[in-house]
Amino acid sequence: MKTQNYTSEMTAQIISDYEAGTTVEEIAEAINKSVRSVRSKLVREGVYVSKPKTTTRKANEPTKKELLIQLEAVAPFAVDGFMGATKETINDRRAYMHTCRTRNPIARSVRALRPHVIKSKKTYSRKGKAKWKLSLNQKNR
Repeated sequence: MKTQNYTSEMTAQIISDYEAGTTVEEIAEAINKSVRSVRSKLVREGVYVSKPKTTTRKANEPTKKELLIQLEAVAPFAVDGFMGATKETINDRRAYMHTCRTRNPIARSVRALRPHVIKSKKTYSRKGKAKWKLSLNQKNR
């Protein structure tokens, strides 16, 4: 017959300790079990609440999707091809299109449609996936 890892008294003790505010690490050390084992038992019993995951995105920084929506508002062309571009490149292009629009509204469409204004470079990730980096050709600004 298989021996139990946790007796009913042991289970009741770790649940009461956890609900009292004792950390999983301290409970595991007290009963000579691994942290992973204690955490799994608490999850099975339905009392463990995982810590919220931290986000890496800064709250004041727009997402790539938001930048593409802003670019679409000022650009006289489809922006679907910019999905592979970096956020920095999209933001630069959006700023450039905005200054073209505010400086000379007639010239903005001519500048936007000239393909040599945009420089593109194909790079590869570590996994071999192709990625296009788009940037403005500095001499044509």
